[in-house]
Amino acid sequence: MEKIDLINKYFEGTLLKDELKEFNKLLLSDNDFKTEFEFQKEIQESLILNDREQTKKQLQDWDLESSNKPFKYWAVAAGLLLLLSISFTWFLTQEKQSNEELFIAYFEPYRNIVHPIVRGESSSDVQTKAFEAYEEKDFDKSITLFNNILKKDSSNTVIAFYKANALLQKNQTTEAISIFKENIKSSESLQDKNLWYLALAYVKENHLEEATKTLNELVALSDYKSEEAKILLEKLE
Repeated sequence: MEKIDLINKYFEGTLLKDELKEFNKLLLSDNDFKTEFEFQKEIQESLILNDREQTKKQLQDWDLESSNKPFKYWAVAAGLLLLLSISFTWFLTQEKQSNEELFIAYFEPYRNIVHPIVRGESSSDVQTKAFEAYEEKDFDKSITLFNNILKKDSSNTVIAFYKANALLQKNQTTEAISIFKENIKSSESLQDKNLWYLALAYVKENHLEEATKTLNELVALSDYKSEEAKILLEKLE
């Protein structure tokens, strides 16, 4: 697909998941693509604002003539207000879609680095089974098994971190946010990873002020996902 087509589909809200990943990859790696996108974004926003100003001016002009043709005036004015409402609603919808799309593009469950799985070997160990399910993307099963581990060791912030990742994948965002926040307060283990995924969860929930604050904390703390965090901050402005 041509790069300009990706940009057009972004503004139309029709990017597929793989296309959105490619779109964000290009924003990170292709300065010409990023420049063109920012230019097109400014045009889109200007068109919306310009339409609003033109409509406002036209209504003010017609207000001077309305005394002689009241019915015609109100009919046309109602039509223009309807169009303005549709345009503004479209603009807001694009912003909401953009937040969800950003989450989809940037979120990928954190890889299993704490409990390597040897394929072909069977084990009755709960932690092994939990991470096997996690790697196989059976997140419902992994959450159940992580819960079993946490019942015996509630202070295990690493297991809690992976459980929160699985919850995010299952759209159980509120519970995931609580876990990430608790991990950040109680342990330095995987601190930067907890911040990154907490920020993404905030983006998903449209809590953009909290997302911005969390991303800034991450950039100040670590190099982990720092470039992605800086670009995401720009998009949230």
